[in-house]
Amino acid sequence: MRYRDLDRIDLDATKEKVRQWMLAHPAGTPDQMAADLKGDYPKFPEHMAIVLRGFMASLQDNPGELDPGQPPRADPVTLRAAAPGSRD
Repeated sequence: MRYRDLDRIDLDATKEKVRQWMLAHPAGTPDQMAADLKGDYPKFPEHMAIVLRGFMASLQDNPGELDPGQPPRADPVTLRAAAPGSRD
């Protein structure tokens, strides 16, 4: 797939599809999600599976984007440094 071929793909809409899928399938895996959604991109299904997994990873790392009602995830480095008796 060439980057210019992505001109016809709305990546914001693709990310929203992934977000909706994740909300509907909270225990779903990246492979399940890609298998369910890549068919929406018949010209590049295998290439889009990679893009879909990337969006899923991004949303997993930022739960506030996945579900705006959730608090942001705490940074484990900050928590360790603030812990009593921490050497950091």
